[in-house]
Amino acid sequence: MSLLHSFLRFIDPIEYRRQAEDKRRKREALPPEVDGDDVDVEEPPPSGPRRLVPLLRCRVCRYEAQTEHRFCPRCLAETMERAR
Repeated sequence: MSLLHSFLRFIDPIEYRRQAEDKRRKREALPPEVDGDDVDVEEPPPSGPRRLVPLLRCRVCRYEAQTEHRFCPRCLAETMERAR
């Protein structure tokens, strides 16, 4: 890496981004001995029914929210319990 390459970011930022993108593509590319069909691809999460979040109420200030967190944002304490 030359000294001029370090200053390229300030002299020509478009060229610097292009070179950085090329380096990233080469770094993330599969090696020639790996078949692209054999690589597992991460699948998106299923779009089925979502889990219901319970309604919680603070024991002290009666703040209500649908959340999984047990800490009340008003009291800043672990005072949230399930609402009846």
